[in-house]
Amino acid sequence: MTALLLGLAIVGQPPATPPAQERVGRVLIVGNTRTADRDVLRELQAVPGQPVPSATELRRVEIRLLLKYHRRFDIGGGKWPTVEVIREGDSEFRDVRVSFPER
Repeated sequence: MTALLLGLAIVGQPPATPPAQERVGRVLIVGNTRTADRDVLRELQAVPGQPVPSATELRRVEIRLLLKYHRRFDIGGGKWPTVEVIREGDSEFRDVRVSFPER
């Protein structure tokens, strides 16, 4: 209680309420020509409505996809899977895009 009052005295206003937790909206998979969407989704392990995975977990998904399907990418040409959260608009729901640039 004292800390809150001290914080009010220093800042002059109550602390801001934390933002709503971001959730997965749509999962967009682009670039896969040979690999089925369900195989990519199995590695992603995120479905609409769940909390958005952390940046660390998204990197782990990229690594899992690269290790499992490494022969399908032009790694020397800089083509490998990437996973990103698209943060647009005011909604708590965020789309997750998986770029899967197969040869």
